[in-house]
Amino acid sequence: MLGLDLHTGFERMNIIMTHLRNTHFGHKGTGPEIIWQVRPQVFCQALTDPALSTPETGSDICDGLALFHDAADPLMRWSQIWRAPGEAGLRLTIYRFEGSFVSVAARIPDSLASKLRPGHQISVSFTARASRPLALDLRLNLEIAGRSETLAAHRILTDCAHSASFDLRHFEITGDTQVKAWCDLILRNPGMAEVDFHDLSITMHAG
Repeated sequence: MLGLDLHTGFERMNIIMTHLRNTHFGHKGTGPEIIWQVRPQVFCQALTDPALSTPETGSDICDGLALFHDAADPLMRWSQIWRAPGEAGLRLTIYRFEGSFVSVAARIPDSLASKLRPGHQISVSFTARASRPLALDLRLNLEIAGRSETLAAHRILTDCAHSASFDLRHFEITGDTQVKAWCDLILRNPGMAEVDFHDLSITMHAG
């Protein structure tokens, strides 16, 4: 399963919460209460190394975000791009890709995953621009007391905002349960394309 491979890759990823500049806790508005919200560093803060060509699978983009693929010779590049001060994004430029998927995977820090409870919802939202329509699978991966669970939504990327919410009401999670969680945005058979991601956020809402 891809989710298990992603978890293996994340074993070496050091999540530094101070780098998640736009993390919020306990916000109450007109909708459901936001318990926490995370945006990876590439979307809000300049990276020390803002680009990489022919990345190996499992290579880090920034703290909490990694790129996975199954191509032997990945003729592609990722780079940080800017629309305005404080409004950064991630561009994937795929020149020729002979594998079956490219995945951008965002880990939810363990300190936040430990707050997950039945009845909570995880929402993932982002804006995307694609040079041509591309199929994308948006997945929430959970490892609950050593058992793997996956919730998925399917989207077609063009040039618009996307979001998906995942309901946790059917999972048995208590304060003593060991939980790990991550989301991945999986491009299926991308071939040759350019994709920009902006405003990626992962939010936990009260039920």
